[in-house]
Amino acid sequence: MQKHLKLVSGSDLRGVAVDLGDGVTFDQETARAAAYQFACFLRDKLRKDALKIAVGHDPRLSHEKLKQGVLEGLGAFGAKVMDCGLCTTPAMFMTTVEAECDGAIMITASHLPFERNGMKFITASGGLEREEVVEIARRMEDVEPAWPQVEEVDFLAAYSRGLVAFIRRETGQERPLAGKRILVD
Repeated sequence: MQKHLKLVSGSDLRGVAVDLGDGVTFDQETARAAAYQFACFLRDKLRKDALKIAVGHDPRLSHEKLKQGVLEGLGAFGAKVMDCGLCTTPAMFMTTVEAECDGAIMITASHLPFERNGMKFITASGGLEREEVVEIARRMEDVEPAWPQVEEVDFLAAYSRGLVAFIRRETGQERPLAGKRILVD
């Protein structure tokens, strides 16, 4: 549908997910349709029907409804889901490398204001190109919800342990950041 093309933002889908008076453009049904079409994209690209897709989200207020929609869309496709819960985009990429996921969906609008949200689509090659996201948006239509087989995984903890091990190995120090000031956003 044409209305979904308006959600394409670079190589992501993004829209208003919290109504501040002007309505919502990115809701549970939109997330369901996008997730379903991402699974179709992966099926065609990988020539594989049985897919495992990781799902993670940032701490935005709208993540729960959007995640519900994503799970329903992946369930409608028949994909297995690794639910990573609160996660980072780099960690979601690593699910395609270290956790044998065929793809990943990160529910986020990155640096945009709190009322906005969206989805990043990830493969083992990285994020999708704009043209691929446009094609997903073009194909989006209503999808009958279904619940997938879900495995909940605290992948962010595993990803963090891997980063710590990498930094220690590369610096040769047990506490390479001791005495340094670190700012986390």
